Amino acid sequence: MANNQKLMQDVQAIVNQQAGGLHRVHLFNSIPQKTLTNARRKYAKALENNETVIALYDNSRFGSGKSGFILTADYLYGRDLAGNGIFIHIKDVTQIIFEEPGVTIRARVHSPLRLDFARAREKGQDRGLFMALGEIIELLDSRISYTKKAPTGYRKEISSPKDQSTTPVSVPVYARCRSCGATGKIGTLCKFCRNVVEARN
Repeated sequence: MANNQKLMQDVQAIVNQQAGGLHRVHLFNSIPQKTLTNARRKYAKALENNETVIALYDNSRFGSGKSGFILTADYLYGRDLAGNGIFIHIKDVTQIIFEEPGVTIRARVHSPLRLDFARAREKGQDRGLFMALGEIIELLDSRISYTKKAPTGYRKEISSPKDQSTTPVSVPVYARCRSCGATGKIGTLCKFCRNVVEARN
């Protein structure tokens, strides 16, 4: 609980830095249930009930939530370049590119994700939203890496027996799926190919 509260404070601080807040960005418990429901139906069908929703950006014309993106503690949900609903694990994000009026997010696996910031642009906040999104993804990325004493799933390779005897390494929580290469939680079904994600030696 304390970790979640700290995360909420950090995310809120990032959003507040952008002109005191961002238009149509809903955080944590302030996300309207109807908006979240519509977003799940339209582009975030893979969003699971036990996922912690960090932020929802509503890009729809009338505030219905049917367009935009959802950011959870592990995944970013939105649409690909063809308009299909997709998701990317935070650990798989390789590049965030500002391309008016929105952002293209490239990942290590699967299609790029295209986020339309048209509603934010109307308020002159598209660049602010881009900056905030990048900072939040960076924050979540570091948080996922160090949920244990050592980086989980992406721990540093131990190069010598000497290092191995002196470096405490915990069991990783996340790993890359052996079937499709996407990041997933060990022991669960991969959200992409539905095979079990196994720890790698």
